[in-house]
Amino acid sequence: MRKFLSLFIMSLLTAAFAVADETTVTFSDLYGSATVQPATEVSSGSLVFSFAKGDAGTEPAYFVNASYKEMRLYGGSAAETPNGNTMTVSCSVPITKIVLTHGSSCTWANVTANAGEVAIADNHDLTWTGSATSVTFTVLRGEKSTQYRFTQATITTSGSGEIVVSKPTFSPAAGTYYSPVNVTLSCATADASIYYTLDGSTPTTGSTLYSAPIALSTNTTVKAIAALNGKVSDVVEAAYEFGTATQVANIAAYQATADETVVSFANPVNVLAHNGSSLYVKDDSGYAYFYGSNLGQTYKNGDVIPAGFIGTKTTYRFEPELKVDAKSGFQAASSNTPIDPEVIQASDVDASLFAHYVLIKGATLYIKSNKLTDASGEVMARSGMGGWSASTDTTKVWDVYAIVGNYLVNKDDTEPVYCLFPVKVVDPNAGTQPEGVENIAAYAALADNKVEAIAGDVTVYYVNGSNVFVKDDSGYMCIFGNTGQTYKNGDVIPGGFKGTKTTYNEGPEMKAPLSGFQPAKANNPVSPEAGSTSMVTLANWGHYLKFTDVKLTGISGRNFNLVDANGTVVGYNQFYSTVTLPSDETLSYDVVGIVSGHSGAPQFAPTEITIHGGGEIEIPEVDNINALLTTIGKGSNATITGAMTAIYQNGQNLYVKDEAGTYGLVFGNTGQTYENGDIIRGAVASWTTYGAITEIVPSELDTWVSEEKGTPVEPEEIALEEISQQDVHKYFLIKNATITKNEKDNEYTIVDESETPTILFNKFNQTITIPEELEGKTFDVKVFATLYKPKDSETAIIELYPVELKDNSAPEFKLGDVNMDGEVGIADITSLVNIILNNDNPSVADYPMADVNQDGEVGIADVTALVSIVLEQ
Repeated sequence: MRKFLSLFIMSLLTAAFAVADETTVTFSDLYGSATVQPATEVSSGSLVFSFAKGDAGTEPAYFVNASYKEMRLYGGSAAETPNGNTMTVSCSVPITKIVLTHGSSCTWANVTANAGEVAIADNHDLTWTGSATSVTFTVLRGEKSTQYRFTQATITTSGSGEIVVSKPTFSPAAGTYYSPVNVTLSCATADASIYYTLDGSTPTTGSTLYSAPIALSTNTTVKAIAALNGKVSDVVEAAYEFGTATQVANIAAYQATADETVVSFANPVNVLAHNGSSLYVKDDSGYAYFYGSNLGQTYKNGDVIPAGFIGTKTTYRFEPELKVDAKSGFQAASSNTPIDPEVIQASDVDASLFAHYVLIKGATLYIKSNKLTDASGEVMARSGMGGWSASTDTTKVWDVYAIVGNYLVNKDDTEPVYCLFPVKVVDPNAGTQPEGVENIAAYAALADNKVEAIAGDVTVYYVNGSNVFVKDDSGYMCIFGNTGQTYKNGDVIPGGFKGTKTTYNEGPEMKAPLSGFQPAKANNPVSPEAGSTSMVTLANWGHYLKFTDVKLTGISGRNFNLVDANGTVVGYNQFYSTVTLPSDETLSYDVVGIVSGHSGAPQFAPTEITIHGGGEIEIPEVDNINALLTTIGKGSNATITGAMTAIYQNGQNLYVKDEAGTYGLVFGNTGQTYENGDIIRGAVASWTTYGAITEIVPSELDTWVSEEKGTPVEPEEIALEEISQQDVHKYFLIKNATITKNEKDNEYTIVDESETPTILFNKFNQTITIPEELEGKTFDVKVFATLYKPKDSETAIIELYPVELKDNSAPEFKLGDVNMDGEVGIADITSLVNIILNNDNPSVADYPMADVNQDGEVGIADVTALVSIVLEQ
């Protein structure tokens, strides 16, 4: 029995030591006797400590003087960027406790962590508790620049380090398709095997072993698990449904179908212009507008889109529109024959030319008022197709290549205005021979702010938003801004394009004003060079490199280190809206990117990151907006699993509210149009700061599709005196307020019954109209709250953006109240008949209550409709 007890006690002690271990790391033992700044990554056993600058003005440091050897982490560089240096502690097994022993006296900062809880004692020792294999501490800026200093870290770990197998992922995602799909399964856990079923049963390791994409053409639910060394992941499933599309022969046949019909084109169409979500096409039967992001293709004028693509027929602004997305099956162009524009005058623009590609010669453009003028008259011109690159000089004459579109000047308008979306603006007096410096090297040698052209051709190797990276035999360069063209890897841009030379991120950049950009003359795909960290130098700025089987360490926000056999280089996720940094630093990766620079030092900007050997990078998940802002580093992507309700959209500004009641501002292109009440679920996003506010940045645009309709969000009625700086992005209703105009453009002062003057800034002035006559009037105003920091001020103030105004002093009339006496009766019939008899062509604008049948005209049909209303009363 005694022997049994001894063995039992020994087994308990063994188990205890297996699940709990404490290690004290003294940083002077790791770094030595000299200051190291920026602090480099160090390790002790299975523990790894990595550091990043964050938004601080000073790099993290191991600091040595006559009295101290300690770590120093610094807070944010300014009040609007409070997040400063970070330290990440990583281990192969879960960490349950970290104690940082304080260092020398300083103005102490507050410190937060991405998980668990942080407590700071009166003597400034910091204790973290929780359970995680990676803990990131962030030093916050206080009222003035602050630090956190410490000499050692005591780490308690637990767990056996057993493998946790990641769940498989599906590509493409579950959904409804109208043609067969090949479903690819992958797992982030290296060497894991995937097993799946197609009959609805739960998969086991005895089910079918995944080895190649699964071809599906009928309704099927795929269920899958991943397994490695006896460990099995959770079961995941994806339902694929297949619908039948109505085949149409051409554009005319598609436009004749009913709205919400899913159609499949049996014949190809020809591209007129493509920019972002807008694609204009034609065939022998007519012209069409396709709308949708993430097609997987980028087209240019003259491209022939092969038959077989699918979309949903809708009507938008009175014109047919085909809704398309990543599932629509768009293929690369089969050929290209450039299409010439129709030469017209400004006065010709009307509904009959909708979606046509046109050219107006000898016109003037005035950007500020959205006007194009030629000898025939004036027409509205807007920047929907990316070609708005003319100067504001109203005396300058241009040849304007454009698509005819339409636009609602005011959101409550019942009819659109037909207008021009410039695709390209050309100086008709420019010479036919390219002018300017010979090549990129000569352009890079110019003084900053000099406007010059490049005479030679350049080749595109990477495009991201407004960034177009190009090269020629002499060097590399970034073009930033609106070129009026859509380019892709390999496109050869003809010489003669012009812009302002600047230096950005240590390299040459061409930025606005831009002119002379033409469609690509050829396409010669560019492959990245085989990369080595020894090549990441400022001398190699702009080089396009591919690293194979490398490590990514110190991942925090947009910052990371790239490590290969030759050393370590600093990385920065410049293109974070399309590139997601992984969180698992134990895996090896293949990384494609561009050599860049920052503050006189080289850095590497990734354009693509994949797991070496296969598998997809898992994007972390958060429940809501608050979790995104508090647990995910700035610039890092996460999936917001909870529902967000769209409230108001204007351009790239989208206000939302989540299920927890938190409001947010999404800024950037989502590729979608939302209405109040639309539900967005599973969106991928990051966050950033702009001025004094935080913004959500959309990523992976196919995740921002709204397929649900919820309850529209109503504004909260509030007095101005109750609005505080904690109410940023909230949706409010201010009742019975007076408004006065300030000297600054679009700025007003709003005052309600609480007598609290507040700035009302008409940010959305192109769609929100504030009356010129304000004296003696009161308004109910729907607004979003924001913060604004005036120039040369350290203090932010509350500012309100109006999105809807109701004039309380304006009488409310009913449809049919022709004489506007507040009632609908016999007198209105008499007034309507008199209007028709005494006016050859009564205008709806002059007699809005007279258009009783709402057909856009005032006539005898309205008399009949009005008589029916009066008789039914």
